[in-house]
Amino acid sequence: MNFPATFCRHALVIFKPMVRNYKSTWNFSDVAATEEHFRAMLTADEASPDNLCLQTQIARTLGLRNRFDEAHAALDNVDAVVMQLPTTVDAIEVKVRSHLERGRVYRSSQRTAEARPHFLAATDLAVSAQLDELAVDAMHMVALVFDDPTESLAWSEKALALALRSEDPAARNWDASLANNIGWAYHDAGDFDQAMVYFRTALAARERLGDPKPIHVGK
Repeated sequence: MNFPATFCRHALVIFKPMVRNYKSTWNFSDVAATEEHFRAMLTADEASPDNLCLQTQIARTLGLRNRFDEAHAALDNVDAVVMQLPTTVDAIEVKVRSHLERGRVYRSSQRTAEARPHFLAATDLAVSAQLDELAVDAMHMVALVFDDPTESLAWSEKALALALRSEDPAARNWDASLANNIGWAYHDAGDFDQAMVYFRTALAARERLGDPKPIHVGK
């Protein structure tokens, strides 16, 4: 079937999915209060993707306070429910978040070997669904659970490359912290020239974001 050119042009437009943003809810100085905020956001529909994503954040608050069994139990519940949902972008986001938070709980409990497969699974799912912000987060976490500095650096550079090419502002805004981390990795390896390249990249990103404290530190 032949379609008008105008139709074809519109048909080629692809809208990338945007993930839920919980940054404004998080207060890492008061994780208990953060948990309360997330619980207050829950609705009666326990199987909704919104509720399931919130449950992953609640699990993270538990893991950060060393309540590892409770965190795993919360994520077990999320996994059991999401398995019953149709495969949609929302369901994939739930799965990515569950893997991410499961990995973080394992890492917080010093079980990095068990954390790594979850971060890798989160990366694969997020990349396949074009959930750029979560993919960058997952790659950043993969970098943190490799003992080999070369492997760790490679994953940080993958995360930065995705952040820089992403059209998602939330993913793009990872560039400052990632470039700073990479700069320190090169610094620790004795490659000071390359370290300065990334520190300058990080400073430029901080200036774009307009956060005065990191800008002052960067300078």
